[in-house]
Amino acid sequence: MSDLQSLLTAQIVPPERAADYLRAMDIEVEDLYASIAEGVRCAEELDHFAPPTAPGLMRWVGVVAELRRRLAATGRWLPDDRRGQPISRHLESRRTLAVMSGDWATGSPH
Repeated sequence: MSDLQSLLTAQIVPPERAADYLRAMDIEVEDLYASIAEGVRCAEELDHFAPPTAPGLMRWVGVVAELRRRLAATGRWLPDDRRGQPISRHLESRRTLAVMSGDWATGSPH
């Protein structure tokens, strides 16, 4: 399977099923929310001297670091890197999780 194959088969889970879907993947919803909050905190630490792309970058860095930290703390996930892409591998299922995305809300609105 090529690296792009996983992108082609990505699933979009509706919000009402997200918590159950995450739990089935051995991810606690609370860990996801805490990771997002950490990303927001990292982005908010910047001032107007930061580059315009810095808020989105720092938000992503905070989310990735906190989520990998929390997943690793369970003892069931192992942080790893795939050619520079930070991932977490589930030790039992061998699933791989990567936090990679961007849209109109990424970065600074200014």
